[in-house]
Amino acid sequence: MQAPSSTSRPGTRRPFDYRFEAALRRAAWAWLGARIVSAVAAVAVRHRARRTIRELGILSDRELRDIGLCRAEIEEVAAGSSGAR
Repeated sequence: MQAPSSTSRPGTRRPFDYRFEAALRRAAWAWLGARIVSAVAAVAVRHRARRTIRELGILSDRELRDIGLCRAEIEEVAAGSSGAR
């Protein structure tokens, strides 16, 4: 008769292993999720800036002057209004 082995049988795992894997998986998804959220926010900021540039570029020099801008300031204004600094 053999004494019971202190090691687990092949193919079986202790509950601790599953908890560790679950915690590791949650941490990995949280890290990835934060990166995805910041990337999406950056794309949205760039989109707003391009849209502002396009809309202000359509205006005539007189219309720009009426709102206190000149054509050379369009990109700076677009960056400031969209948060793309």
